[in-house]
Amino acid sequence: MNKKTLFRYIPFVIIVIIHLYAWVVIATTDKEPAIGQWAALLLIGVNLLLYIKKMAYGLLATAIILVLSSLSIIEIYAHTITGSFFVRIGQLELATPHIQWRSVGLLVLYCILNFNYWIELYADYKYGENK
Repeated sequence: MNKKTLFRYIPFVIIVIIHLYAWVVIATTDKEPAIGQWAALLLIGVNLLLYIKKMAYGLLATAIILVLSSLSIIEIYAHTITGSFFVRIGQLELATPHIQWRSVGLLVLYCILNFNYWIELYADYKYGENK
């Protein structure tokens, strides 16, 4: 395993550490786990199995987890902090989904670390050995 490959695992390792901390907080306080935290635990477990099976599947699952967490569908953190934007057009008020900015930051880190990998994988698929 080379250095380039190790960098691809960093977002998943960060997600695991954050979620383990969330479960430690849940276990040591009177906080009850939400459905989103159980779903995140399940998805992280499946993601680990996908990384063991094939790295590309694991990387895709990590991206899905980060998108779901960014949109507050699952919760990888112990305490959820969300933000939302509103646009008013006359009497109509439109709101964006609640966004977890910490997860968006992790998603940006994921994109920075794995952008070249996805470009190379697509080029191999389109022009390379898979044709």
